[in-house]
Amino acid sequence: MTSILIWAGISSLAFMVFFAMILLSILQKRSGMAIIAVVALFIGLGTGARAVLLSHAEVIPSSPVPNAQQEGLAFYSGLLGVPAGACVTVEHYRERLAPAFEKFECIRARVCAEEVRRITRQWRCSWKATPSQALPRPFGNEGAVGDYAPEPLGDTLLIAQGAPVQDKLGQWMYCAKDSSALIVVVKYR
Repeated sequence: MTSILIWAGISSLAFMVFFAMILLSILQKRSGMAIIAVVALFIGLGTGARAVLLSHAEVIPSSPVPNAQQEGLAFYSGLLGVPAGACVTVEHYRERLAPAFEKFECIRARVCAEEVRRITRQWRCSWKATPSQALPRPFGNEGAVGDYAPEPLGDTLLIAQGAPVQDKLGQWMYCAKDSSALIVVVKYR
């Protein structure tokens, strides 16, 4: 905590020097002071960034994420409906926090065959077995990447495509052949 205060104090001092030097360089019409002011500005920005990074590292790990699994299940229920049983475990999910900029919602979950059948009935879709080397990437390098890349689910995957609904441009579902894992990618307008 004291290191955060020290870095924040240095940053504040550097910004005060910056403002004082800019004011003096304007009043006395000296370009040399403006250069010193710019150096003070960069020192202030650097030390301020260091204070923010230290505070982030100190605060975030100590903040517990209450009921992370329940939040994941709530997101899952909103995207795919209420699970049929207690066989759903959400591993990762990404929701759109800024809809104007974020166009994808993704979820990766451990499921059971009963849940896959429920989603199939809800989506009114059929599954197509596809080798993981030939998986369709309808959204290019967006959407089903990183934690939501379907390739780790197995050599052969089951793929279903949902019809566009309201503001959803496309919905793709990748399922492990044994119905044990599921990745859903939804693209919005």
